[in-house]
Amino acid sequence: MSGIARSPSAGDVAPRGSQLAGRVAVITGSTRGLGLAMARVLGRSGATVVVSSRDEAHVNAAIDPLRAEGLDVTGVTCDTTVLADVEALRDHARARGTLSIWVNNAGISGVYGPTASTPIDDFTRVVRTNVIGTFHGSRMALPIFLEQGFGDLVNLYGEGDNGLNWFTLITRGLRSALTGRLRAANRPKLEVSTLEPADTHGAESIQF
Repeated sequence: MSGIARSPSAGDVAPRGSQLAGRVAVITGSTRGLGLAMARVLGRSGATVVVSSRDEAHVNAAIDPLRAEGLDVTGVTCDTTVLADVEALRDHARARGTLSIWVNNAGISGVYGPTASTPIDDFTRVVRTNVIGTFHGSRMALPIFLEQGFGDLVNLYGEGDNGLNWFTLITRGLRSALTGRLRAANRPKLEVSTLEPADTHGAESIQF
């Protein structure tokens, strides 16, 4: 059933544990909503968490309350469509310890409607963010995971609606391509997974 996700409150998640102690986790687009909730859960499980956003003010606003909970959190300003930004995010994370979790959460939703009325600029923005941005993150994380022999790469997808639209096409095409690459890698300690959450409030939504 589709629902609206919310960030857990202080009483929703157990105190910080040690399941992920010694692991560094990167989450793109993680200063609000589902991304912030994942950052909190990973931090409370013992991971060193790197949150990111295109907006520096949002990064600072996200990490302060997490640190107040005693979590090991840092933040980086990063536009996932810009390769240099994602490289800097990767380097920042590696400086914190062993990078072993990367979550490609950044994305914008929807280009709904027939091709004839879909604005080209909006379609291009969705492709750059949801496809190129996800590829950039995966491209940064996978070589590290393959070299060290382990790691968890998580890609988030929205389904769009059930009809034929460009957002659905992008989502399904990207999932298919990444799944094929993962099967080719065939590393027993390398986990690559997809997460399809219920409807969430994102920072940006394009609907027609």
